[in-house]
Amino acid sequence: MNEKFLLQFTPERWSPEQKFFQFVGVSKCFGPEAQKGARTCSDHIGKFDILVGLANRIAPDLQKDHDELDANGHSKNRYHREFTAMLEGMISEIYSGLDGVRRLLFSVYRHVKGIQNHSTEAMFNRATNASYGEGLPQEILDALKDANEAWFPRLRSLRTEIAHGEIGTCHLDRETKKIRYMHSGIPGSEAHRAFIIDDVISEIEIWRSGSVKLRDVVFKVMCGLFEQEPLFQMCGMYKARWYGRFVVPSQKLSFDDGYCVSRKWFMNDTELKCPLRSRCRAFENEWDGPVPW
Repeated sequence: MNEKFLLQFTPERWSPEQKFFQFVGVSKCFGPEAQKGARTCSDHIGKFDILVGLANRIAPDLQKDHDELDANGHSKNRYHREFTAMLEGMISEIYSGLDGVRRLLFSVYRHVKGIQNHSTEAMFNRATNASYGEGLPQEILDALKDANEAWFPRLRSLRTEIAHGEIGTCHLDRETKKIRYMHSGIPGSEAHRAFIIDDVISEIEIWRSGSVKLRDVVFKVMCGLFEQEPLFQMCGMYKARWYGRFVVPSQKLSFDDGYCVSRKWFMNDTELKCPLRSRCRAFENEWDGPVPW
């Protein structure tokens, strides 16, 4: 049997999104539709990361297409086509995560003038055009406006064509080793008839980091909507037993916060006493209220 305490309650390490999912299951503040929107945000970024891993496996083989071309005078571009499929999948997943943001905001702020759940583009544009009524937090409005100025329109344009029109192609530059992306279905600059991104990996990272920044703002605001009363949290597992506490989901949450609910369970069994009790302030505060089981 494992003698180590498998610690789960680590709030200092949680992102706003992780904190939200730690508490949403025991909170009464968010209904099924809001939770579905939140899961959409999280799940599609998780899928994005899987696609990144697959693309990283393919990337070293792009050179093989060049080698085939040099040797035979032509190439089937197998690895470039596989990489492009992964790449365009990543773009779609970033956008799908933003669809989840739209759904979450609509569920929570459906009373606000201008809020809607049919267009992600409209969600951003209405922040830029100051078309929302009172009630939508300023932090969220600013984050939507900043994204719409910095990176969202370019992502939207490409994702729309990928999802509903033609697909693009990738090319490994022999000299720079950067991967160029080209899409003939989108108008390019004066110098190029096609839409071209010279370093598509860097561009995708801009879109991903921008979407994560936006989601962090949204989930931080959502965490502030939890009821300010003790909610149950699992601390971790020790010798096949779960240990827990009740804690108020405050903005500045730490490992020492809360009231230990496991103390009364295991204190009479010397083999099952919490091994973290000497450095956990929550252990000093025994929970004397009801438990949900």
